[in-house]
Order: sequence, then structure tokens, then C-alpha cells
Amino acid sequence: FSNPNRVRGDNNNFSPAVGIAWNPSAENGILGRLLGQRKTVIRTGYQMGYDSFFNNIASNAAASSPNVTVTQVFGAPTAASPRGLANLSAQLPTSPRSFNPLDGQTLIDKNLVNPYMQRWSFGIQRELAPGTVLDVSYVGSKGTKLFATESFNPLVPASMRINPPNVSSIPANRLVGRYDPLQGARSIRTNNGSSIYQSLQTFVQKRSSNGLFFSASHTWSKMIDYGSEIFAFSNAAAFSVVPTIFGGLPRERGVSLFDRPHRFALTYGYELPWMKSQNGALGRVLGGWMITGLYVYETGVPVNINNGVDADGIDGAN
Repeated sequence: FSNPNRVRGDNNNFSPAVGIAWNPSAENGILGRLLGQRKTVIRTGYQMGYDSFFNNIASNAAASSPNVTVTQVFGAPTAASPRGLANLSAQLPTSPRSFNPLDGQTLIDKNLVNPYMQRWSFGIQRELAPGTVLDVSYVGSKGTKLFATESFNPLVPASMRINPPNVSSIPANRLVGRYDPLQGARSIRTNNGSSIYQSLQTFVQKRSSNGLFFSASHTWSKMIDYGSEIFAFSNAAAFSVVPTIFGGLPRERGVSLFDRPHRFALTYGYELPWMKSQNGALGRVLGGWMITGLYVYETGVPVNINNGVDADGIDGAN
């Protein structure tokens, strides 16, 4: 508990990317009607990428024990001293107190690495008419070793605590009701998060002709993860309901807070057909106008329902 937090180097972030595009040619028969003469493109690809280590992980550890010790001085008002503690600044310690194993810590797993993402896709693009293209693709991604915050020394019932043989001789102020009662809270940043995303993406586009253009897209998808965020977010706690050391985080596998099963977007524009040359004063006022629009519709945000009770009696989310 009194040693500096150190993390091993992560020097193997190999991130390949490969893509293949094929423009088949078929003039006759069923394939000719389906694919057209150079009117279809078939694409597939795979990519691996990495998330970056962000400052909060390091700054939280820098501000935690044993890098920082905290001493509290209470100046509560009393009848004899209604304004609180006199000469408060003189009560502040001039040297830090000793480290205490009961101090809470927010530290980093020594094997922490950059999370990585794998993305793959397969799509077919077809020209339906001159200037009009339809694109249908399957797109998936997998997040592995995502950042997570885990409680490594949770509060537990007395029957689950690992008490030393001489626990009866230890002063009560040196014990806490945790898995290891001789140490305080241990919030550790790890790589135990995971996510999976699958989608069918459909896109149609009409390039401008006769003053009209539009594009429309629809995504039908599902996103599942262990924990959607390393911090508490959108009424979802950062910790799993059952602490991870008891197998809790994988039990959190479910619909992600970022899941939007359906998303539809439409963009259009139409150039009004009159007075395009904008001749004369009236033409300058009434000519050259265009009507445009953008509409986006998507499924609502998933909701977590909490009752505010730690029902299993083990430290974690309610």
C-alpha cells in the first residue's frame, strides 16, 4: 500500500488494415441483370486500432495514496466557540502523516495496456439508375481490453472477510468491513471491459439532376458490452453490481448505453425551377432559391433501473 504505482510498458500495438474492392463485369443472364456492366462494387475489409491512455487514469493515481496523504481538521462550532475552531491554520500539519493501509486508493493495474478495436465490413454498392446508388453493408466491431474501474477490496459481510488469525487482538480502528479488513478501498483501473457491435447499414444517394438531390440512410444495429463507461455515466455506476473479484463484471454483459437499434437520416435539396437566370430586379428576388432539409430519427437511450439498495450485501452498484 505504500509503494509507488508502476505500469509495465506496452510496445506491441500492431494495427493492420486490409481492404479489397471488386468491380465485376457481367453483360448477360441473371448476373448481368443483378450486377450490370461495371455498375456494382463489392467491398470487404478488416482493421485493428487502439484507444489511447487518457490523463484521468494517471492523474487519479497521482492524487491517491501513497502519492498524497490527507489530514482532516474539523472546526465545528460549539457553545464555547460558536465560530468554530480558533486559529485554524495553526492546526494544519507541517509534515505529512504516515501512510495508512486503511487509506483508499485509486490506482492502476501493473499490466494495463491500450484497449484495441477490431472492425470488419462487407458491402455491395449498385448503381440503380444514372446518378442513383444503393449501398448495403454489414459492419461489425469488437472492443477488447477496454478500460474499467474495479473494486479490488469491496465491503462484504463478516462471513466473507479474510481475517488474520489474531484478529481479536487488533484494535477496532485498524479494521474495516472489507474483503481484506486490514486495508481500505482499492479502486483499480484495469482492461477487463469488452464490447461487441453488429449492424446492417443501408444507404441510397441520388446526385443532383433536374434540381433535385437526396440521400437516405438506415442503420439497424445492436451493441452489447460489460460496462459502457469507466466512470459513472447516465445513472449507471462505474462499478459492477457484484465486484469483479467475485466474477461480477462479465455478469454485467448486456445492452450498452450507446445502443441505438434504429437510426434513420434523410437529407434532400430541390432547386426551385423558376427564374433560374435571375434576370431583372424581380429575378434577383425570386430566382435562385432552394429548399433543403435534414431529418434524423433514432431509437431512444437505454435506461438503467436502480432501487438504491445493495441487495446482495456486497459492495457494488445498487
